[in-house]
Amino acid sequence: MKGIENDLAELEGALRRLEVEYDQFLSGKVRIQPNKAESEVLRLIRIYSNRGIQNPGLRFRYSNIVARYNTFRNVWTRKVREMEEGRVVGRPWKATVAQRTAGTAISVPPQKRKFVAADLHAEEKSMKDIFRSYKDLREECGGETDRLRLESFTRILAEKVERIKESKQCEKVEIRLRRDKDKCRILVRPVRDEC
Repeated sequence: MKGIENDLAELEGALRRLEVEYDQFLSGKVRIQPNKAESEVLRLIRIYSNRGIQNPGLRFRYSNIVARYNTFRNVWTRKVREMEEGRVVGRPWKATVAQRTAGTAISVPPQKRKFVAADLHAEEKSMKDIFRSYKDLREECGGETDRLRLESFTRILAEKVERIKESKQCEKVEIRLRRDKDKCRILVRPVRDEC
């Protein structure tokens, strides 16, 4: 009996710690999802999930703890999904699911949103940087990025750059990525000192 009481007390403490860690993660104070603390709670829950607890008071206490965990888990899952979909405003950092769940701290530098280019087909690294920044900005705006492909993005942007270069008779152009409310825009302008 004392063993079950001790385990339930430990489970309650672990659930409180998990709640605090998730609050810190969801508020942006901590950048790592509390997977270790959650696995500890699940381990303690599984001990008695298949084992019958004879004492009705302890069984009731265990059921309440599990119900609390399941309620919290639903809320946390929904909030993490909103973060991943870019629907949470004011996140101090953004990372992929793999980075957040890997259990390693990450540091995401602010994205570059201004580029100067002459020939995007030849400047492969610049094109990849522009594409990555555009994709990240589009995610921030809540836009869909699953169907974005580097090849088609390069072709369309390169054609636009060539048209600007021909019409303005420039060697280079400036490409700016800008967010207007919930839309992501690409602005292409001639580089003035080159015209």
